[in-house]
Amino acid sequence: MNPAGRNNVVALKPTTGLVSRDAIIPASCKQDTVRPFSRTIKDSAYILIQLAGQSLQCSWICEIPFEAMPDFAESCQNTSLSEVCIVVPTNVLPGIDLICRGQVLTKALEMLNQAGALIRKNASLVPKKDYERLPDSDR
Repeated sequence: MNPAGRNNVVALKPTTGLVSRDAIIPASCKQDTVRPFSRTIKDSAYILIQLAGQSLQCSWICEIPFEAMPDFAESCQNTSLSEVCIVVPTNVLPGIDLICRGQVLTKALEMLNQAGALIRKNASLVPKKDYERLPDSDR
């Protein structure tokens, strides 16, 4: 399941021990914390500021190394994506050509490119065993 991805929202899974698990009944060992959804990463940071902190009830929380929580939202700034390369691997995803022609993906890739990211379409991925044989300069 990927409810956030299917609904175009941000999902936050806090680091174990950062948010109290008081009154949480885990669905599985991987679903043992509160996982809020928000519209933006910065909104998730504001939520995390409120959720994070000490708890007398949760033994996982007692190891937090600071009294006051950092301002997580302060780290969310509009920065350039100039060092980011996004690869669309058409040779390994069946039907990707149809998806790539879709307006949503095309528009998203254009926005990422305008923010400075390098978009590589029609990239070919090699099997892991072949990749491992490549010299470091080609990886």
